[in-house]
Amino acid sequence: MDKLKALRLETGKQFFLAKKKKKHVVKDLDLRRWALTANQAVGLEGFKASPDWVEKLKRYYSICDRKITKFVTEKSIKKLPKVRQSAADCVALVRLRIADYGLDCLWNADQSGFEYEMKPGRTLDICGVKHVEAITQSENSMTHSYTVMMTVSPGTRKFLPKLFLTLQEPKGVFGPIVTRTMFKAENWYVTALTSGKMAKKLYLEWCAEVFFPHMVDRCIQLADSWTTFNDQDSVMELKPDNVEYEMHRIPLKVIGGIQPLHVLFFRMYKGFFKKISKFVILHNPPIQMHHRDVILRLHSLIYQQFQSPRFENLVPAAWYESGYTDGWIRYVNPAEFRFDKLLPRQVIASTKTVNTLSY
Repeated sequence: MDKLKALRLETGKQFFLAKKKKKHVVKDLDLRRWALTANQAVGLEGFKASPDWVEKLKRYYSICDRKITKFVTEKSIKKLPKVRQSAADCVALVRLRIADYGLDCLWNADQSGFEYEMKPGRTLDICGVKHVEAITQSENSMTHSYTVMMTVSPGTRKFLPKLFLTLQEPKGVFGPIVTRTMFKAENWYVTALTSGKMAKKLYLEWCAEVFFPHMVDRCIQLADSWTTFNDQDSVMELKPDNVEYEMHRIPLKVIGGIQPLHVLFFRMYKGFFKKISKFVILHNPPIQMHHRDVILRLHSLIYQQFQSPRFENLVPAAWYESGYTDGWIRYVNPAEFRFDKLLPRQVIASTKTVNTLSY
């Protein structure tokens, strides 16, 4: 065997062992060390594992420098088979419920945090620029958040009639003037807390005011490991007598892989929200994106848009990608459909539409 090929194979073997199995941080210097160590057995005279050789090796194996998105411990790696098994068991149990009762009674409920001004993570700029700045309407709005509680079903209804919102208010309640004058819509239910995060009392309020009033005969709720969901006794006290209710919990550590709202839907919903936010900041209409009424108007609008027949496959696709249903479903990304193919005249029309948010 060619000695350079032998060095490439051995170095590549060490890389995949360290990165794929042990999740170690690997740098160019490590590749050079592995190559030089391998050369002690191969015996290629004059081989120095130069930076040029390392670059060729990286191109051969499609290796590049990547941002670390998550750190894991060796303990969590050892537990991974059990975690995967618990995820498979959860999916299998829900599939049995679907076989017994159909899709219409199954609902996935989850909450997600939204910054008052949704900030993009990247922007175009000149190559080589070290400091990239971007404009914001308010620095506080980028660090303060509120909570959206959404519920979706793979059945015919797909959405509950109302979206549940928990806004961040200094006193934890809306004052009488705010209550009287703030924007109102039929497709959301809004509450307030000082933190902007849902608490147990708000979860029970969601059950009583948003969830149970729209359940018929039987409902099966699929929820994550949020501790507030543990108190099912309080939930049963709110349940109507004519509704059979059960909850199935997604095991800890596997939420992102088998929860439909996490797998696909919230990403699409937030993407749509960010597109509008970027559009407003770029074209500078007289709108404060972090204003309470603008937030409420936007969620009312977006929640309505996502229920359009054009996007009707988005929710079933989320359930399919989570493993609960069979048959791949083609869906339309709402943000791409609405914003990525705008012609100049459509931009002007969209600016007029967005301007109505401030009134």
